[in-house]
Parts: sequence; C-alpha cells; structure tokens
Amino acid sequence: MAHEQPEPSPLTRTRIALGCPTTAAFAALLGVRYHALYNPERGLCRLPRAARDALAELGVNVPRLECEQAAWIAQRGEQLRAALLENRIAGGCER
Repeated sequence: MAHEQPEPSPLTRTRIALGCPTTAAFAALLGVRYHALYNPERGLCRLPRAARDALAELGVNVPRLECEQAAWIAQRGEQLRAALLENRIAGGCER
C-alpha cells in the first residue's frame, strides 16, 4: 500500500492562493514568526491573532477559513484512524 500525500490544508491553500510559495514567505507577509504558521498549517494549533488580523486585512474570510481548517483536521483524523484500523485488520492485529 503506497503512502498517500495528504490533501493540503485550507490554510496551505490560502497561502498558495496569496502567492506565497513557502511557509516562511507567508510568515513574513503576515508579520509573524515561522512556527506561528508552520503548526497551524499542519492542524496542530490555531492561527495566532496577528496572523488572523493580517489575513483579514488581505481580504481573507478568516472565520470561514478557520471552519474549513477545523473540518480538514477532523477529516484527516478520520482518515488516519481508518488507515490504522485497516492496517491492524490486514496485519492480523485485530482487537
């Protein structure tokens, strides 16, 4: 079974749509530190207020983005759990 590349997060898609090829460029554009965007792009924490404010200034619908990001995080968790269960059953480790 090949490892699938996960679908980019809504925050990552927003970064790309704004013309920022990297998280570092995105952080510079928004005036925040790199890690302040690295973790939210991966669904590990929320966007900091400064990033939300800067995105709103750029015309991004931040409440919608945050809802889409939360849905992406939930969907990614479901996919990972399903893959884990599939691997356990296929590997003979059924509980």
